[in-house]
Amino acid sequence: MIFLRALNKAISSVTLYVAALSILMISVVIMMQVFFRYVMNNSLSWAEDVSLMLMVSSAFLVMPYALREGLHISVDVLLDLLPDRARAALALLIDLSILLLTLYAITVSWRFAWSTSMMANAVPIRMSWIYAVMPVCFALSVPVLLERFIGRVRVLAGGKAPVQ
Repeated sequence: MIFLRALNKAISSVTLYVAALSILMISVVIMMQVFFRYVMNNSLSWAEDVSLMLMVSSAFLVMPYALREGLHISVDVLLDLLPDRARAALALLIDLSILLLTLYAITVSWRFAWSTSMMANAVPIRMSWIYAVMPVCFALSVPVLLERFIGRVRVLAGGKAPVQ
């Protein structure tokens, strides 16, 4: 569990920093586009494509961090009404469902990413490389989900909650 926690901390940190860098790059590209369009009177043909690619990538890159920190939106009205043991059991079931759905998403998104030969409009990049962010980030979320699942099993078995 210590190895898994350290691995997840590293994955979460790296993906968060890469996502932040992507957002910074979006800002730079958009400022360049504004400058070239309105000052130089000649817009960049690739700015919109690159910004969109970076935006989508940053959304997926932040997924392992958001999962680890519990930042995703959740409806927990039912959980709050349950006693502690039932709450832990339902949380375990939810985490198992998310883990299974994530494993399925890896296979579907992998097939989707590598089944296209489409090229980006203004940038000479196969869209497969952009779409590959999906299965990679889903795969990077699996250790986070495993850590949460193991922690919930321990709590349900009567142990103490893992320290983050």
